[in-house]
Amino acid sequence: MLAVLVIAFGTAATLLFLKDREQSAVEEASREGMLAASKAAKALSSYDYRTIDADMKSAADMTTGKLRRDYEKTMPSFKANATRRQLVGTTTVLKTGVIDAEPDKVRVLVYANRSSTTKDAETPRLPESLRLKMTMVEVDGKWLAQRVDVIS
Repeated sequence: MLAVLVIAFGTAATLLFLKDREQSAVEEASREGMLAASKAAKALSSYDYRTIDADMKSAADMTTGKLRRDYEKTMPSFKANATRRQLVGTTTVLKTGVIDAEPDKVRVLVYANRSSTTKDAETPRLPESLRLKMTMVEVDGKWLAQRVDVIS
């Protein structure tokens, strides 16, 4: 009887330890994924025609998978347009929040304001709201954007 109680207690203690460890991993993933989403949102939607190559490389380095391939495919035409029109876009992240999280995947809502101007603009445009749902995944110890959905 004592042996059964010891085994039951040991099993319960082990399960509690593993659950606590998983919860800690999810909380850490939430913090890191949210911070990475904020940085990626800003990089993916900010640009300056004078530094567009570096801006594009920095943004691409924060993405992975299909998102990265799609981003790299569309950037040459965007670069040509940005250079021709002398576009400058700035994004300010206001708030982020975790939708759900696993130890290696976090979905984040990003609330930001974005403003842009061109060489032909007489006055800068008023900032516009930018709402994103971003899926962040951990790849080789680094949090990268796997998917970005524009909400508004």
